[in-house]
Amino acid sequence: MRSALKIAGGIVIGFLALIGLGALCALAFDSLARSGSAPLPGIFPPGIPLSRAIPAAMGQSIRRGDLLITPRTYRLTGAYRSELGVEERPPAGAGFLWVLIVVENIGERVVDAPTVWDFYILHKGVQLQADSVFFEPPAMAAYRGGRAYPGGQEAGWLRFTVPARVQPEDLLLVLRPFAGLREEAVWRLTP
Repeated sequence: MRSALKIAGGIVIGFLALIGLGALCALAFDSLARSGSAPLPGIFPPGIPLSRAIPAAMGQSIRRGDLLITPRTYRLTGAYRSELGVEERPPAGAGFLWVLIVVENIGERVVDAPTVWDFYILHKGVQLQADSVFFEPPAMAAYRGGRAYPGGQEAGWLRFTVPARVQPEDLLLVLRPFAGLREEAVWRLTP
């Protein structure tokens, strides 16, 4: 009986060791993949591996499956009055960055478009998420995401809260991988 318990215990310990070895190998592989990608001067700061990034500039489209995604333009602003007449102010020391996103389904099937949460701004290594709730300024409809139908197009603005004295050349718009894709789409705000 004791020998059967020793054998069972050995199997359990061996199984746990195998799981730990697999996890360790996965971490080592990820670390090697990240460290092997050198940033391109002026385009990608450290932290975005080139092996996982599709580079572009404002106004250029990137295809993600059946979707063509294009940030058309951007604006840096301070306080504004919404369509409802409410004054929206950024926090002290901050401003608002607005990015006009256009998503077009060029495929033959209905697909999910990226959501507001799939985009972020990278500023000197810090990720700045899009603001989730805000009142829209006149003539600036918010980007919503959702279902994208063949031939359909959605355009809308994303709002980010950024440092007040930020320089556009220090900002990157990043689209996280979604719908089974592995690469991040990355746009420079300046040419």
